[in-house]
Amino acid sequence: MIDLFTALYKKHKTIIIYIIFGVLTTAVDFVSYIILTKSFGIDENISNVISQILAIIFAFVTNKIFVFEDKDLKPKALLTQFAKFTSLRLVTLLLNSGMFFVMTESMHVNDIITKVLVSVIVIILNYIFSKLIVFKKTNKG
Repeated sequence: MIDLFTALYKKHKTIIIYIIFGVLTTAVDFVSYIILTKSFGIDENISNVISQILAIIFAFVTNKIFVFEDKDLKPKALLTQFAKFTSLRLVTLLLNSGMFFVMTESMHVNDIITKVLVSVIVIILNYIFSKLIVFKKTNKG
């Protein structure tokens, strides 16, 4: 049984680690959102954007180091990856914000339920963007 789990982990390591850090990134998003709205009384839509920005920064660092194990720390590579990463995350931020606004303001869905539903879609898109565009492996030979 342990051999089966080991084999599954080796086969799907990147996805498993992405899910773990995806959960942590989502926690950064949710905790900061709740603190901003409930403790500081900041507007829900503004808090959503701020919490997403904090989550994007956390996600870049963890994706680079732990998920995709990208060891290139040259300034040019870092800036290029960060620019791609943040650009694509801004796309999903706009999608997130648009869906959040429609669901909370027009459809009157609870804000926490909305964040959960929207987060699932965004997490999937972010993985695809990160794997295929930002941290894609290149054959250097």
